[in-house]
Amino acid sequence: TSLANYKRHNPAKIGTAAPLPPQALIPMRKALMEHPDKHLLVIDLGSAYSAQHRNVTGAKKLLSEELQKRVTIIDSGYLGPNSLQALEALRCAEAGMEVDEIIKRIEYVGARLYHCFFLGSPTVKALAKWGRVPALGDGSGVQDGQFFSMGCSLPEYTETPRTVKGKAMNFMGLLDQVDSSPTAQMDLVKMRIQKIKDALKPNQEIRDFRVMYNLRADVAAEVVKMAKEMLPLRDEPYVGEGTLASVFLISYKEVIFYYWIDEKEE
Repeated sequence: TSLANYKRHNPAKIGTAAPLPPQALIPMRKALMEHPDKHLLVIDLGSAYSAQHRNVTGAKKLLSEELQKRVTIIDSGYLGPNSLQALEALRCAEAGMEVDEIIKRIEYVGARLYHCFFLGSPTVKALAKWGRVPALGDGSGVQDGQFFSMGCSLPEYTETPRTVKGKAMNFMGLLDQVDSSPTAQMDLVKMRIQKIKDALKPNQEIRDFRVMYNLRADVAAEVVKMAKEMLPLRDEPYVGEGTLASVFLISYKEVIFYYWIDEKEE
């Protein structure tokens, strides 16, 4: 966040971590050539956050017209949780579903996706200075040792139908905060999980509960243990180290979790 703040307030040139069209073209063409009987479905990071969607769309235009017909690119509107849409798309493909059916399923998941950050005061102060947390102004009121939950989560985020703008505006939306204590972070996690549980309808359950962490796998494991005890989970939770944007947004010990809501199987 310190580097992001510096670049935000001292612009020198436009930069991106997204692959450029010629770079994105390489794996795209490789996939099409290795699987000549398959359709390529690309579930991109949200265009409100990243140049990836624009650049991957540009890569598609570099293909022949015949190959372009075998590529569908979806602007997920998410930065990270779209990985759960990709996971469900793989399940659908394994089940033999057609492309149009898979896209409908991806849209179904996308309308039920949520995420939540659990951040300490240093990170939140930096994010506030970056302009990412309007509810906290410039961050000068944030006290040392406080923990904050932020993101698009039940029960607060209810936008229907969801829009790219709405998801972007709520990406770092302030949810809850607790004052400094030895158990502040896990108290906040428990508070959030309880709110999610209370917001679920009797016929609903949590799918693909995924926890991303920065260095402290033990913290992520504790979050998973709590989720297993408190939430109706259909799938085994996944724990992994944060990558790229995740690590960029969370610091030591902090975590993010993603999940989506589905109807219970009969």
